[in-house]
Amino acid sequence: MVRSALITVPWLYDAQMALRWRMSERRGQPHEEDFRALPSLGLAGALVLDVGANLGQSIASIKLVEPRARIVSFEPNTLLGPALAKVAARYDDVRVEMVGLGARDEACPLWVPRVRGYDFRQLASTEPPDPAETVAFLSDEVFLRPVRPDEVEPRRVDCRLVTLDSLNLRPALIKVDTEGTAPAVLAGGMATLEACRPILLIESDPRQVDELLRVLSPWRYRLHAWRDGAFVADEPGDLNSWFFADGSPPL
Repeated sequence: MVRSALITVPWLYDAQMALRWRMSERRGQPHEEDFRALPSLGLAGALVLDVGANLGQSIASIKLVEPRARIVSFEPNTLLGPALAKVAARYDDVRVEMVGLGARDEACPLWVPRVRGYDFRQLASTEPPDPAETVAFLSDEVFLRPVRPDEVEPRRVDCRLVTLDSLNLRPALIKVDTEGTAPAVLAGGMATLEACRPILLIESDPRQVDELLRVLSPWRYRLHAWRDGAFVADEPGDLNSWFFADGSPPL
């Protein structure tokens, strides 16, 4: 019924996603399996950075599996601010910063696909939306009546990037899901990496694995996947990949 309504009322997409994540919470399931690894990593009371907060699904998953973790979330897309504020308000030790992390402090545009008059805020990217890719995603996830490429319009949203090093934080774990800009996020945090050697959970992109390992080589970070309840060394994950300083997870 909800899916049928999305034909003419696409704003129900946000409600559908929020309902899906809330139901997963109630079943004790994080929105992605990688988050099940967190309780084994000694993060109780530790600072976790959520870079690319989107609608707050990572906040909810982190607090579900490691309730005592402290979280600072970063999201440059100001259109997502109200939704993120609602999620953060559920916890006393979660803070949301409406900025992105990058290689330098700067203003930059984000591009949000608008379809049939509705802004799909959570699909924002640093590049204008590719109509074919947007059509493929939305036709599968949202609309029963097919979306045409000429219905996809780009909306520009001005945002601000800051460097991780400028924030003087001491994270134990950094989760990065920023649509391909992870190398820039790390480039702006080299002093933080040197001081803290945080665990890294980064959205998988096979094209970037070698670059990420090169950037992280001074601290001997090693790539891992989380599969069937255990870490597997030297393999990327399907959705996300783990990186541990000095080679091995602290198990």
